[in-house]
Amino acid sequence: MPTINNPSATDWQSALSAFPSASFLQSWAWGEFQAELGNNVVRVLLQDGGKNVGLAQTYVVKSKFDSFLYCPRGPLAHSEAALGELLQMLKQVAREQKVTYLLIEPDIGTTSYNQTVYNAQKLTPRAGFIQPHNTSMVSLLADLTTIEAQVRTSTRQCIKGAAKKHVTIVSFDDTAHWQDFANLLQITAARQGFIPHHQRYLQKQFEFLAQNAMAKLYLALLDGQPVAGAVMVYFNQTATYLHAASSDAGRSVGAAQLLVMTTIADAKNNGMTQYDFWGIAPLNQPEHPWAGISTFKRGFGGTDVHYPGAFVYPVRKVSYTLLGLITLIRRNRAFKSFQRILFRKSIKP
Repeated sequence: MPTINNPSATDWQSALSAFPSASFLQSWAWGEFQAELGNNVVRVLLQDGGKNVGLAQTYVVKSKFDSFLYCPRGPLAHSEAALGELLQMLKQVAREQKVTYLLIEPDIGTTSYNQTVYNAQKLTPRAGFIQPHNTSMVSLLADLTTIEAQVRTSTRQCIKGAAKKHVTIVSFDDTAHWQDFANLLQITAARQGFIPHHQRYLQKQFEFLAQNAMAKLYLALLDGQPVAGAVMVYFNQTATYLHAASSDAGRSVGAAQLLVMTTIADAKNNGMTQYDFWGIAPLNQPEHPWAGISTFKRGFGGTDVHYPGAFVYPVRKVSYTLLGLITLIRRNRAFKSFQRILFRKSIKP
């Protein structure tokens, strides 16, 4: 099958439109954002008889310990043969880029033959993953009244409480109010004890997506002050609740619940067909770090969806083995606790 390397934005979008479930992580804009960060982006478009049959957007990620070729929520293919050829191409790209390994995290819309092809191409499952392994999806195909009826009673009460407190929701497609969200994110990180992405990274990410009409910043205001916020991403008829934060005051009045319900209504009114909460904990893991926020997200009546996971192909096998040992050390509980202590001392709520 002929392959088009470095296709145009128009050709890429045309090929991507044939995959209704394709994630924004395979969008042209996301690739341009990665290029702006300095990551080498490689796009492969596969054709057969003049028709697009598969594609994969990848980029090289480098860290202190390793480098890998990453394909988030891909590759996307219309047939078993096309998927096999795409994976062969990606392995070759990984060798050319001289990375340690190839890492792919397939989309939800995988077909029955994908696992067979991964096995044939010697890609093996990996326990660790970058993108969320589970999410909650709310279908927006029904009318808004039906969607609202699926919301948990306690969540509806929070929404009504926020309305009574005169919480208002505003949205922006520029960074004029980005610092308000950044402040809320810092408060949330301190409260929950996690290390957020660097603020400049998040702002640049939002700028790129907003410039392509793919993102909006929502803020909930109480007495004119921001108390909750969220970055929403729109792609392929899916609205994604990508980043969110709230203050203690916002939590006490149900501001986040009202904000989410507003974004759901806006997504529905703008032609989106599903709402992705972008990451939840499995139901049988109450000790999971995301357990609390997952209870919040499930309150909107969505359906749990599980991604296939992560698959890896070692390119430099010795380096990959050494990397595994380093990863075990870094995942040690004592090391992670030390990281959290340093983080808490470095920020001011």
